[in-house]
Amino acid sequence: MFESQQFNRIDGAKKERILNAAFKEFAEKGFDDASTNRIAKEANISKGSLFNYFNNKEGLFKYLIELSLKRIDTMYFQKVNYDITDIFERIIHFSEIKNQEYPRFKDTFDFLGHIFVNISRYTAIYEGLAEAKQAIEKQVDTVLNKDIDLTKFREDIDANKALNLIYWSIEGYRSKLVAQFSDTDFTAINPSDLTPLYDEFFDYIHLLKTVYYKPTYVSDSSK
Repeated sequence: MFESQQFNRIDGAKKERILNAAFKEFAEKGFDDASTNRIAKEANISKGSLFNYFNNKEGLFKYLIELSLKRIDTMYFQKVNYDITDIFERIIHFSEIKNQEYPRFKDTFDFLGHIFVNISRYTAIYEGLAEAKQAIEKQVDTVLNKDIDLTKFREDIDANKALNLIYWSIEGYRSKLVAQFSDTDFTAINPSDLTPLYDEFFDYIHLLKTVYYKPTYVSDSSK
């Protein structure tokens, strides 16, 4: 446990103020350049109070990693509706969950985005970070595979191989975004900045649907 009992006893609004200030500072500056003075000032508390809640900067950083991983599971993976068995509708549904939650938990997403884009910097600080990333990737794999309806695929193609091609296309798009945002200050991103990326992503999803599905399951309204 990286936080003190004192921190767990403070009121929710104050706690969120401290957490959001810390998420923002680490996402913007990285661990080495992050300042506990700036975090305390942004949270409107004394630096002494901050260190009453967390032993040091590293303890606070590790706490934020664990909290962000729990939040991603709660506000993201646990909300997936597995009754949606169309692979493309499932992908869009999964993307829309994040799109809906991003404004409310922007600081959390920005922090975790910074951590995973720059994971090689932080595996020495948080020993289980690589494993945590692999666990998230495994959860994504479950989202993309569990109870998917294969009957909508064209009869002249292997549905399972088509699924692999769809996943590889998505992974390629994700890798492109990782490279694009590798030097980005995540805290400077507004939710509206992501709209063109979502629109582009949905266009690609519709194109893939046109390629792999039987015509009866493809329409402009499914875009």
